[in-house]
Amino acid sequence: MDTLSALIVVALIQAPFLGFVFAELFRFRGPNALRLSHFPAAAVSFCLGLVFFGTTYGVVAGAAFAIPSAIACALIANRVIASVNRQLTLAPRVAEFALRNYDRLQPTSKGISTAGLHMVLSEDKFSDEGREIVQHMAARMPDIGRVTDTVVVGIGTGGMGHGGPVPIAIYTADQNDLRSYPARLREKYARWSAPPARS
Repeated sequence: MDTLSALIVVALIQAPFLGFVFAELFRFRGPNALRLSHFPAAAVSFCLGLVFFGTTYGVVAGAAFAIPSAIACALIANRVIASVNRQLTLAPRVAEFALRNYDRLQPTSKGISTAGLHMVLSEDKFSDEGREIVQHMAARMPDIGRVTDTVVVGIGTGGMGHGGPVPIAIYTADQNDLRSYPARLREKYARWSAPPARS
């Protein structure tokens, strides 16, 4: 692989990585800050381009790194903004729905679990709107509930690699968690202005 090809490949590989990192770093600073996160991402990326390829291509190498990073970060930031706004909007409905249908959501003695929610989805117990809320809950149990257990999963066994055991957190949500979920979410995203609730 020649130097130009290597520059292009590395620039395209680092772009989504840096975009994701900076979007996550700015997530809790609010949507306005998040919309600007592509500037520091581009600056860091520009410097990386100079470090790795500046001797050969000068500022062109920095630009080749910075431009895709800025684009990737802007795209990721927009997705994060939409996701957080949707979560803030749905939180009261999620809490109300889950409390009203608590016994139908496969609760254990510790509360509703991600596994139980996936079982509910497989049994098709709810309307399309209800299924949408259950899917939303399953994807956001770390925010809705709390860690109540940990299981250890072996990685790379059976000749597939050399990884060791990895602990996986198990999240569940009881009725108290559900009642406090909207307030806890607003506190978590204190620098966000919650979008108006949909009618």
